[in-house]
Amino acid sequence: MSEDENWRSGAAYDYIDDLTPSELAWEFLRRNPEYRRSYYTLLSSGRLTDETAQEFAQKWGLRFRADPRNSALVQPIFWTPQTDPATLPFTGGPSPAGDISVSADDLRARAVVEHDPGLIRLVIHGDPYDIALTDVDDGRPLGAFIIFDELTPDRLTAVERIWHAMFGKRVQPDPRMTPQRRERARQMLRTVDARQAGAVYRVVAEHLFPQHKIDAASWVGDPIREITIRLARDGMKLVRGGYRTLLRRPRRDR
Repeated sequence: MSEDENWRSGAAYDYIDDLTPSELAWEFLRRNPEYRRSYYTLLSSGRLTDETAQEFAQKWGLRFRADPRNSALVQPIFWTPQTDPATLPFTGGPSPAGDISVSADDLRARAVVEHDPGLIRLVIHGDPYDIALTDVDDGRPLGAFIIFDELTPDRLTAVERIWHAMFGKRVQPDPRMTPQRRERARQMLRTVDARQAGAVYRVVAEHLFPQHKIDAASWVGDPIREITIRLARDGMKLVRGGYRTLLRRPRRDR
């Protein structure tokens, strides 16, 4: 079913509980009307070259175009390293001082998705890690290239997490996704779908908060009304471009 048809069912959004930050950000972007229009216009234009497809994707922070009809459960989503601090560029580097090193062959041996020779997804102990390989020799030791910008602390956290995973250390949970942030994102997605399906706020609230008795006569002053309106407003902010913030740690944690 489409989002328009299933927003009334809370169970239809259970899949959100298992999404990574990368996948959750895609759930908001694929609901963006401009993205959807641009995607289908590009497909129907008959001028879909590698260059135009790449330009389209990078406008939205993606490494390659993705079909908005499909969730992240159906198609792998890769963001550019500039957009997602957890997408780590690896490149050839000097030989390490000690015995620990990693090569492109080592990384590809752990890959579960290889979109092209330079873009792979690893899964180590159940956690995914996205790697962009540039200027590599398969047997040469690699180093992680850290972009120096406002997201550098997040990038360093991503490097630390994959280092611990690859060498059998304890990996801390991804700090970008707290239970509270995930639950609110789930509510926002459901509210966005409901509003795009034409549901009024009171009907949305009745489905989001079934334990709360909503009376039509007192609806205007009901605190649940303001909560529902905020969910719709903040959800649309994520749809219209704020989805990139889901790829970063919450601001208060930086």
